[in-house]
Parts: sequence; structure tokens; C-alpha cells
Amino acid sequence: MLSVAGDRSGEGGAGIVEMLFHTSLVSLVGAGEQASFSPRRLRLWNTKTETEICDLNFVHTVVNVRLNRSRLIALLENKIHLFDLKSMKILHTLDTVSNPTGVCALSPSVDNCFLAFPASETKGEVWPSVHSSPALSSRSYLMRGCGWCVNDTHNRY
Repeated sequence: MLSVAGDRSGEGGAGIVEMLFHTSLVSLVGAGEQASFSPRRLRLWNTKTETEICDLNFVHTVVNVRLNRSRLIALLENKIHLFDLKSMKILHTLDTVSNPTGVCALSPSVDNCFLAFPASETKGEVWPSVHSSPALSSRSYLMRGCGWCVNDTHNRY
């Protein structure tokens, strides 16, 4: 059991827990008011070695976290922060519409890190974005409807 996720002292516990596939890498966001369990604090934790890898603090509450083998995505209500998972360097910060529940999808692909999130506060619009290279070459497209399709061979969207 991770002591950082427990609520034995009444300080708070983990509000968000996201695991990288079936690895020992876990992201934890607090749910309490104490600084050590703040909802503005995101920690990367190795459950196998029981060591903290990274500690990120934000001005606003983290509402969701997404992971794949190359990216960590921290969602705040009006911003998305994209990090390179290996170096934990911030690659990009995106301003978004209000997204209090952190609705977001991240593809598991390392070659093409597709990220989709709400494009407006009206239903039916999503903003898919491609973040593939470590240097963050990004292409973004506004799509209408309930889904989107990518054909990488011909780059048609």
C-alpha cells in the first residue's frame, strides 16, 4: 500500500489514480486540503520500488490524468499540459473550453499520440490533436460529430 494514497491521518487521500497500462507506473492526484494531498499536486509513483519519480504542482485543480508510453497529460478545467514521460519536460500547454470533469482521450500509440478533448461547450465538437515527435510537431483539426478517423498513410482527416 502506498502511504501517499492513504487517508490514515485525515489529511486527504488520492482523488485521481491513473496507471500506465499494466506497469508499475502510477499517477496520483490528491483529494485533500493539506499540501501533501492537494488536488493541485500530481505525483508519478513507481509501485514496484515504492519511489516517487516526479512531483508536479499546478495553480489550479487537476481534474484528470492520461498516460501512454510517451506522454503524460494533466487536465485542468481550462488547460491541458502535455509532458514527455521520459524526461517529464513540459512540451505544450493548451488553453481549452471549460472542461470540469476532464473529458479527454489519449491514444496508446507512441508514434502518433492522438489526443481528443472537447472543442466547445456545445455537444458534438471535439478537438483531436496529433503530438507525435519528442519535439512536438503538432497538427490540430476541429471535427464535428461523434467520431473521427485518421488514415496516416494518406494524411486524410
